[in-house]
Amino acid sequence: MVKFRHLIIGYLLFKYSILDQISFNYAVSEKKTVLRYNGFWKDARTLDAVSEVMEDKTKGKVMPDSNCMNTNLVNEFDIPLFCIGCNDMVVNTGRDGILASAKRHSSCITPYV
Repeated sequence: MVKFRHLIIGYLLFKYSILDQISFNYAVSEKKTVLRYNGFWKDARTLDAVSEVMEDKTKGKVMPDSNCMNTNLVNEFDIPLFCIGCNDMVVNTGRDGILASAKRHSSCITPYV
């Protein structure tokens, strides 16, 4: 089950742009396909929240040094992403751009995208 959840989170992180941009209520609830879920739920609307549920701190070709603390790295490219001395950060590279942010400020990207 953990591996399956890991795959789903990875898929959503890397393929977010292909998902329909409609509300959860319309996409799921109004279709009457809702099942009761008694498990753990975490609303992961920001990169900071996503980083809290990531099992691995890194995805893709990333190379943090030993001084990186509490930093999550996601790299969609086949080139290396080096991070040196990064603390409490999220760094995400993808076809839509590159974000390097303090975790507590990662939601500030919203007005720009």
